[in-house]
Amino acid sequence: MIRIVLVILLIGLVVLGVSLLRRRRRRERAQMLDAMLAPRHRAGLDALSPLHARLPDPLLEELAPAMRAFLERVDFVGCNGLVVGDDMRRLVATYAALLTRRVGIGAYDRLYSVLIYPDEFVVEQRYEDEDTGLVTEAEEVLSGQTIDTDRVIISWRDVIESDVDAPYDVIAHELAHYLDHALDGSLTHSAAQSDWHSTLAQEQRALQDALDRDEPTLLDAYGADDPAEFFCVATEAFLQAPQEFERLHAALYAQLSRFYGLAPA
Repeated sequence: MIRIVLVILLIGLVVLGVSLLRRRRRRERAQMLDAMLAPRHRAGLDALSPLHARLPDPLLEELAPAMRAFLERVDFVGCNGLVVGDDMRRLVATYAALLTRRVGIGAYDRLYSVLIYPDEFVVEQRYEDEDTGLVTEAEEVLSGQTIDTDRVIISWRDVIESDVDAPYDVIAHELAHYLDHALDGSLTHSAAQSDWHSTLAQEQRALQDALDRDEPTLLDAYGADDPAEFFCVATEAFLQAPQEFERLHAALYAQLSRFYGLAPA
């Protein structure tokens, strides 16, 4: 009987110890996130990202809880020897919260990790010709990639250069891809003739026509042949060159403004 009581007491002490350890770790994690999201870090992020420098303080305060939720659950992994710093985490989390201001940070619930390379990276790509069935394999150099709803991969050098040749923005591009995947492609591939899809299709055709005429375009030619890429390219311009984007693509600007809950112009 005494032995049973001792065993029960021992089990109770172990359970209590585990509970206290978990509580301490949660407290330490919360303190770490509080420190990461402190306003004193704003100057460093402003210097790192001109887009961040344009965000008003009230908006950043509003985004802070969503940023915290993102940082709590998403792993950041440095690749090819890169050490992921807190500013890297903060900047990606800012974008994540910004682009889900309307739909909510829960859109990233299936995101497992963000992988950051120091520079462009090489991936094996596999292409299949729909008409012949011929499969071609090749290496491709990328600055970013989104793998379904599991991982987002970015080149940090391309992040740093995102504002050099506006409207280039690799974080915005890849997170827009992720949101399209998370919403089962409904943003860019749908039979529904909604205003959103109608505007997207019209604007993509206009880009294709402008390129055929060798006219300069605000939107990257990369978006001409694929609706998903067009959506991501448009998101880049929406954030990085909002005034010009609104002037040249008013209907598309209005649709993106409603979807993201933002008015960058």
